[in-house]
Formats: sequence, structure tokens, C-alpha cells
Amino acid sequence: MAMNNINDILFPKTGKVQGETKSENVKAKGTNEKSDFEKALEQANSDDQGSLKFSSHAMKRLNDRSINMDSDEFLKLRDALGKLKNKGGKDSLVLTSKGAYIMDVANNTVVTAMDKNKLGENVFTKIDSTLILD
Repeated sequence: MAMNNINDILFPKTGKVQGETKSENVKAKGTNEKSDFEKALEQANSDDQGSLKFSSHAMKRLNDRSINMDSDEFLKLRDALGKLKNKGGKDSLVLTSKGAYIMDVANNTVVTAMDKNKLGENVFTKIDSTLILD
């Protein structure tokens, strides 16, 4: 069996959908225009109250401090966000077996991250709640 063009496999010719052809609905290479799918995805992400985001500062700290953000750790933080919202937390410290995270609960955002083994004499200010997870 001969191999088809990869674009034919990834984007099968399906005809028109709501008056648009495939080429109109997929972002053209080299353009800054967003496809309808990308716009819808961004809208869904911005509206999702349960999604967990990381600030650029937190991402830098995760990288600089070699904190491994695996799926288990991410799910712990996401679940912690729900618990903190239910209890009225606003700016919260979440401690896990891997790290310590400051979360802006209202904005579903991890603001910063620290390696739990290197907490030492750190002082946490401007937090209104703490959640300790195993």
C-alpha cells in the first residue's frame, strides 16, 4: 500500500462544514490568523473555572529549582484548588511531598513554587490559608 501525503492523513478531505472548506478552517502556514478551532479552544480555556494555570514566574521557579511537575503533582494541585475554593481560600500555600506552591485561588493560578526539601527558613506572607497534601 502506497503512503499518502501526511496532510491527507491528518486532514482528510471531508468537504464543507457549515459553508467552509477544510482550507478555510485550518490555519494557513506562515500566517498569524487563528483557525476557528484555535479561537474556540482559547475561549474554552479562558472560561474554564476549574482549569489550573501557572504564572510565568511559577514556570521559571519550577525550572530553576528542578521541581518535577508530573501528572500526579498537577492533579494534586488541581484538586487542592477546588478544596481551597470551597473553604474560601484566596492566596493559599499548598504543601505536597514534592513542593510548596503559592496559589491565587480566584484566578486558578500557581504563582510560585519551591522545592519542599529546601524550604529551610522561608517566610510565607500574604497567605490566608494552607493545605497540606501527602
